[in-house]
Amino acid sequence: MAPRKDRYEKNKATPKSSDSNAGVSNLERHLGKTLMVDVKSPPKPTAELLKGKKLVGFYFTSAWNGMGKEFTTKLAEFYKTCLSKDDMEIVYVSSDDTRNEFLETFAGMPWLAIDGDEDGTRIKHNLATHLKVFRLPSLVILNVDTGHFVTDNGRQQVQALFESSTAKEPDKQEMNVERGRDLVEQWKTQEPEQLGHADTLFNKVYLTAVHFKKHPIYIVGIVLLLLLTNILLHIQQNPLLGMAMVYLLLTLGKEPLDKNIPYIPQKDGGGQVAGVTDPNAKKVA
Repeated sequence: MAPRKDRYEKNKATPKSSDSNAGVSNLERHLGKTLMVDVKSPPKPTAELLKGKKLVGFYFTSAWNGMGKEFTTKLAEFYKTCLSKDDMEIVYVSSDDTRNEFLETFAGMPWLAIDGDEDGTRIKHNLATHLKVFRLPSLVILNVDTGHFVTDNGRQQVQALFESSTAKEPDKQEMNVERGRDLVEQWKTQEPEQLGHADTLFNKVYLTAVHFKKHPIYIVGIVLLLLLTNILLHIQQNPLLGMAMVYLLLTLGKEPLDKNIPYIPQKDGGGQVAGVTDPNAKKVA
């Protein structure tokens, strides 16, 4: 496959139709006026880089995402093997914490990227919100001609191309190339679907887990509530048990009612019982 710069230079001569003008305008609205080709070159116009593309994949991941690192390798193989220069392009939408992390991650990718500067960060945030991206990595596919996002299930679909491989190690799994090319054709004609629907439940569970992790006292409260509910259920089934528990709670911590507790005299160090005078003991003058 030709280097990225050469591929994009060839696309410059393609004349734009009115439909492609609308498509490019739509892309600029989502991606901004410029995109990065690599970490060393200055950004180039989005309209120039994506001219003639029928599909654009928005790839959401980050340097700190372990699953993203594994999937990036597979997506790169899919990108180099199953995509022609006119069919589709992928754009990296990073969630990296710093620009240095972004540059380090993007350096190992063969596709384009939204810049990691302040303006690019705003664009990426708006994209993630608009596309309802709740987890990483995610691959959302845009049909450039229609302007519709046809699926946000791209990661699972590309991942499935490797699942038929007999190798157990992820880095040794082989991709089904024929199915990969069929997948690209499927995206071209696929009707748009509701975005974020599949991840809604996952997002709620994830946010709940994060909340409980930050406030563990809530977990203790829930456990105590479950125990109390279980006790009340047993009391309802056995009233005598309830009466016994009430009596126990009322008497808990109180002094015994019987004050006539036998007194056990204690002996001192010399064997004499404390507080008792020995009648046979000699008096000392």
